[in-house]
Amino acid sequence: MRLSIIIISYNTKDVTLNCLNSLADVTDLTWGTDFEVIVVDNGSKDESVRAIRQQFPLVKMIETGENLGFSKGNNVGVKATKPETEYVLFLNSDTTVPTGTLSKMLEHMDADSNIGLSTCKVNLWDGSFDWDSHRGFPTPWASLTRLTGLSKIFPKSQFYNQYNQGWKDLNVAHEIDSAVGAFMFMRRDVGENIGWWDEDYFLNGEDLDLCFQTKKAGYKVMYFPDCSITHFRGASKGTRKEGEKLSSASKDGKLLVARSSVNAMEIFYNKNLRSRYNGFVNMMVDFGLMLLRWKRVFLRKVRT
Repeated sequence: MRLSIIIISYNTKDVTLNCLNSLADVTDLTWGTDFEVIVVDNGSKDESVRAIRQQFPLVKMIETGENLGFSKGNNVGVKATKPETEYVLFLNSDTTVPTGTLSKMLEHMDADSNIGLSTCKVNLWDGSFDWDSHRGFPTPWASLTRLTGLSKIFPKSQFYNQYNQGWKDLNVAHEIDSAVGAFMFMRRDVGENIGWWDEDYFLNGEDLDLCFQTKKAGYKVMYFPDCSITHFRGASKGTRKEGEKLSSASKDGKLLVARSSVNAMEIFYNKNLRSRYNGFVNMMVDFGLMLLRWKRVFLRKVRT
């Protein structure tokens, strides 16, 4: 067995079942082996565990009994993988995987041992490209142009759109800084080398950090556009307009996601970028994070 697929489930019964149905339809792994699927349930209250066990008895279910967050949940899943697997795919519950994607990703990873982590073309439910899956690291300048809208005004500019690296050709395979946690295909020995997911992140930002550590260790993070998945973005978190109808997230859950998103930015910057900049830049970043926390958390409290 060459591949272990890990899915985190938290009150997303319907979308998780939809994801597992898509994996059940995958029949083209041409490498002489199949794959294992591990679902880590973070204390769901929506009958997810019962439904998954009933419909997919071969799926390895792990019940944590509480919401451990994305990073810790994935680390729990990694510990449950078969030790002989060469690759681990971290897959969001709100995705579907078409036939051809897994075998093509295996082919790409096998072709270059310098690739530590890769992603495919991630499309949204309406067919548009999910730009969250094609990112540069959030340096102060990249974040500023993102928050002020300059990156959208100049989407193809290498100067103004460093956040999504919009100048790169999406039809050609190339290196990126970071993929999105919805689909991260990782070489097992690289994950072991960097210690897998940083559990200081509860939700959001952990995918950026995983890619940052992969590149820091000397490996490439690649984007391969000749295979794809569909991402029903926001269905698991409930904070995106496009996924709200599919989400069962509570008001408290949405508030937790909003708070975690800003906390994650702070953690990532403090760990990986703060030492690269002078005091004035760091002060401006702290001020920007304070404003963003007010916008995302305080205003959400007012609206709800």
